[in-house]
Amino acid sequence: MENDIKVGSEVLSYCGKCKLPLAHIVVAMKNSRTIAKCQCNTCKAVHLYKDPDAVAKKKKTKVVKRPTEVLWSESLFETKKLTSYSMSGKFEKGEFINHPTFGKGVVEKIVGDNKIETLFEQGVKTLIFSAN
Repeated sequence: MENDIKVGSEVLSYCGKCKLPLAHIVVAMKNSRTIAKCQCNTCKAVHLYKDPDAVAKKKKTKVVKRPTEVLWSESLFETKKLTSYSMSGKFEKGEFINHPTFGKGVVEKIVGDNKIETLFEQGVKTLIFSAN
């Protein structure tokens, strides 16, 4: 911060409401060189001063957590033997399969002599197979 910043000065601050670094007006100072609060010129929200450079660095190092469902699903299929799906194959209820289009799935139901209902991540699909 420069020494000439005072209440009423315009500064660049990260606005948490707008989620952008925007122009703000200083409304309170901690001391002669440190901004305490500012008001966003766009949304008029008053908040603590946030250095836009510090916010950008923090966002870049943020670790993205994977949803529990994805982790559970991946670990479930890693421990199972997958049968490659083929129309000429034979399948049983509860069998884990790998379909070229839909990916990994579980046979939930045998329908008639030549169809299986299989649960994939996208939902349940009915697949045809030969019962030979």
